[in-house]
Amino acid sequence: MAGRRGKGRERQLERLLTAKEVADLLHVHVSSVGRWSRAGKLKFYRVGYRGDMRFQVKDVTDFMEGSKQYRATLHSKYSQA
Repeated sequence: MAGRRGKGRERQLERLLTAKEVADLLHVHVSSVGRWSRAGKLKFYRVGYRGDMRFQVKDVTDFMEGSKQYRATLHSKYSQA
């Protein structure tokens, strides 16, 4: 039984990313991360008494793979004019 409890606990302790870390990962401004989150495009969790936004890595990778807006942002940011 103890092995089961420990295994589930590892899942719960997965590291969550801050909005700044997500912004750095996606090469966008932190305001974009907040806007996409509040619009429901990027899943987030509220933590702590201040309700800070936190993100699971899987949710961020899912967003990167499926978001036309993210790809458009990258294209406009890095394309040659």
